[in-house]
Amino acid sequence: LVATATTAVYADRDGGAADESAAVADDDPAVAGLLAIERALLAHPDALVLRVAALVGPGRQHAAERIRTAAGAPLTIAGDPGRPFSYLHEDDAADLCALALAGDLGRGLLNAAAPTLLTVAGYYRLLAQRLGLALDLRGDDTPTPRRVIDARQLQALLPGRAWRSP
Repeated sequence: LVATATTAVYADRDGGAADESAAVADDDPAVAGLLAIERALLAHPDALVLRVAALVGPGRQHAAERIRTAAGAPLTIAGDPGRPFSYLHEDDAADLCALALAGDLGRGLLNAAAPTLLTVAGYYRLLAQRLGLALDLRGDDTPTPRRVIDARQLQALLPGRAWRSP
């Protein structure tokens, strides 16, 4: 049994790393529900749950559409644009699921994120550059979790892997 879950369950780390043992935000009812699903999945003796960071890639167009819509005007996003942005390319996610189904990633719980660290602003700048558009990005000061997803356990299982960029 292989299931994908979300790293959004982790509590704020004030910019620090969240590995698989990090505190979760189980005081949030939505997170509590997600954790209950994970626990049920992990009760299966042959299960792996991959907590996936923000998915990026050609099939993920929300941020690019926001940049296009702003058309050079200020674009305001939730939270601090300088907060860490952990991601996983959608094609890497598909590869990981295939490896997991083959039994190559073991059992239990693993974070799934590329080893490259970005900020939210860096991600938006990269997209704007690829689109050939100017970007004036601003944050709205909404409290937003600041954490880097530590996926070293998974990455250690795949030495030499070429992770895709956003």
